[in-house]
Amino acid sequence: MLSRVLGAVPVVTSTVQTVRNGIDQLGENLGQVLGETVSRKVGLSPSETTDVREVHSKAIERFKQKQEEGLEIETDDLPMLFHDEITDQVKPREVLSTLVARQCVSEGVFGTEGSAKMMEEQTQELRKALDSGRLSSGRREELEVVAKMVNPEQTRPLGERGGTEVGYTLTGRMARVETVNHAYMRDDVVGEVAREGEEVLDGAPTGTKLMGGWSVSSRYAEHAGTLNLTLPDSSYGYTDMARQGVNTLWSTGWSMMGWSKELSVSQETELRSLSNLCGNDPRVLETVTRYLDPDLARRALAEPTLRHMRDPETGLVGSEGRYLKLEDGEPEIRFSVQHHDPLISISMQTVWRVERYGADPQSLREPIGDKPCTLSSVAVITLRPGTDGAPPTVSHNVGGVVATIGNVVAFDSSTGSLRTREDESLLPGGEDGLQTA
Repeated sequence: MLSRVLGAVPVVTSTVQTVRNGIDQLGENLGQVLGETVSRKVGLSPSETTDVREVHSKAIERFKQKQEEGLEIETDDLPMLFHDEITDQVKPREVLSTLVARQCVSEGVFGTEGSAKMMEEQTQELRKALDSGRLSSGRREELEVVAKMVNPEQTRPLGERGGTEVGYTLTGRMARVETVNHAYMRDDVVGEVAREGEEVLDGAPTGTKLMGGWSVSSRYAEHAGTLNLTLPDSSYGYTDMARQGVNTLWSTGWSMMGWSKELSVSQETELRSLSNLCGNDPRVLETVTRYLDPDLARRALAEPTLRHMRDPETGLVGSEGRYLKLEDGEPEIRFSVQHHDPLISISMQTVWRVERYGADPQSLREPIGDKPCTLSSVAVITLRPGTDGAPPTVSHNVGGVVATIGNVVAFDSSTGSLRTREDESLLPGGEDGLQTA
């Protein structure tokens, strides 16, 4: 992700958040359908994950061996839950479990293109079942949502990058299924955004202001303590906390006498952490805070991105079968500062929420569930402190423009029915205790 940035600054890997790509096992019932027993992990910790290919590796190897022997693999060899009619007794999570297993195994055996054909056949079978007239309207709506979770137009509108994850309860019941799909916008667009953005960063304001004994950028001083800024925990130690506690008590005493302290607690904590990250070097701190400026991020990232990617007539972003409708209003602006001895990296990111998406501008889809869908652009500023009194050296790298689409469904732990968004607030409650793979 953002290869242009990482190619220029290989050490700055922590500024890029990679998309999770994995899926946990699908349960013992699917193993039986595949003709094998899949051992179920109960009480998974949130950090434990098992790739679905590992769970079904024996089935995939068996099918591949049949291919090598010249034997034809029938569609019924893959996981199949229904052929004819289904009734309200079939639980939505059972249907989705089998659909996801079928997709995984067919992709492992036939590849993406062959799997897409198989999944189309499966969704046609589900459509026939939905039209059988033996389902209540509520159950039909649930299964239509389930079918969308394996529809590439819904879950993979941007291409093949991404993955699927499954969350289980402690008793082994499927509780949640999430899909994520992402894509990098065209190189020519990224090139224009990068060129304009780096010109803006080259002209970052250099004015300074004194704040509580620290000399910082005057632009940063306007937003100190209120930025969406991520700093490593190690930048603020026990000594800092003790000093902060004394200063807070001192400030409280003076405020009771009618005097106010120059810096708030959040401002002082933020500045002390930044100073520590900068090796308590005043010139390095001034340079770092020069880029912690929301207006600079808007001019360097947000404005070029929309200028080169948004259609002025439709207001949609994207091209070539990838169209996104962004949420109205300003994007969220995020910053982070990291220390990679001897380098210091500052990342700025503008993030828009995506409301709708699709290949046809006239019929866009809405994401399922509450997983964020975003369009983001990122810049990384790398600073090397000077030696022997020399000023720090700075390089600017504006990276790619990345779109991420997420879909998620959650199931009631006891009934297997879909949860509503209101029900989501109950997770991970209940006696099962949700574990996310």
